[in-house]
Amino acid sequence: MVWSYGGEVDGLTVQRSGERANHVLVFAAAARTGPDVIGKARDWADVGEVGQERYLQVVDSLIPTSAAAAVCAGLRLAREERAALHAGLKLWDAGLELWDVLSVADARIGVTRARVRSLRHRYEPRAGVYDVRVGIEGP
Repeated sequence: MVWSYGGEVDGLTVQRSGERANHVLVFAAAARTGPDVIGKARDWADVGEVGQERYLQVVDSLIPTSAAAAVCAGLRLAREERAALHAGLKLWDAGLELWDVLSVADARIGVTRARVRSLRHRYEPRAGVYDVRVGIEGP
């Protein structure tokens, strides 16, 4: 299920880190000495945006094939992409849970799909206040 929000977002803060890896290399040692199983994943759009390649090298001796190393590299690159975008929403919705998928349409950031990484509820019945602050990471 994807929760979609447009104009009902009361507050929005966005932080995007440009210091993430955009080229992941996974090395796995086989029975012989030396790393001979290699998997690669690249984010060419980010390379073009920041103007440089940032490498992340992973060594995992339990990966048996190059195809498995490529899958591992793709997963590590996806983790880097998720960790690069942090945003906070202020909205009124009691049904959200951790790791729910959100689709937020806002003129400042366009349409963003992300996952809920934190929830903070504030409830003050006498003042009539019920706020939900949602921390998201994406895409």
